[in-house]
Amino acid sequence: MKKTTFPAPFVYRIGAFLMLSLVVVSCLEDHEGPDPASACIMSTGAPRPYPCEFVLEKLIILNKDGTTMDEVTSTDGILNLDRTQAKLVFEETMFSYLKVDVKAVIKRVANPSFTSPDNYRFISTSVLEALTSDTQTTIAGPVPVTAAVGSSVEVPFEWQFNYQFSGGIRTLFAPPRVFYIQNVATFPMVGGTIKVRDKAEAYLNFTVTL
Repeated sequence: MKKTTFPAPFVYRIGAFLMLSLVVVSCLEDHEGPDPASACIMSTGAPRPYPCEFVLEKLIILNKDGTTMDEVTSTDGILNLDRTQAKLVFEETMFSYLKVDVKAVIKRVANPSFTSPDNYRFISTSVLEALTSDTQTTIAGPVPVTAAVGSSVEVPFEWQFNYQFSGGIRTLFAPPRVFYIQNVATFPMVGGTIKVRDKAEAYLNFTVTL
């Protein structure tokens, strides 16, 4: 059989191509990209200019005896309040409210881009896709979120839900629809959007029933 030979420049180009391919594959295997949770995308479709600090894993709502009343996650967004198990209930015809203890389970995925003396607040809005011009209710703050990157922490707080009690019927007043973790310093620095969720470090949509 006749042996086929190739010109030296051709062999050199093939060898160089194979070596480059091996380098590229090696780099892809060794390099881990940014955590998809921290490289968050805003509602505009653009990357957030500063990494999202947290993933809000769940909210654990507690009965007055400390047992679990309900949990809210990204896959189970229904919060069922049991008034009889709330830690405090105040009822009058025109204005009523109940208070429950809650634990927010938060995973840190990035360090803060900016810091302030009262760093973090938990806020809510009563509309989905709220704008910064919409009413934002402070649930708790300042709150400590001391988890290191890659670890989770439970942050306890108290949550008040307002409602009307008339004719034996209880109706939530402007019930919260979105829970946010706000870095007070970073929030105003996030430009290119007027959506509250884009400016927050994490958020969770949910529906409340009473």
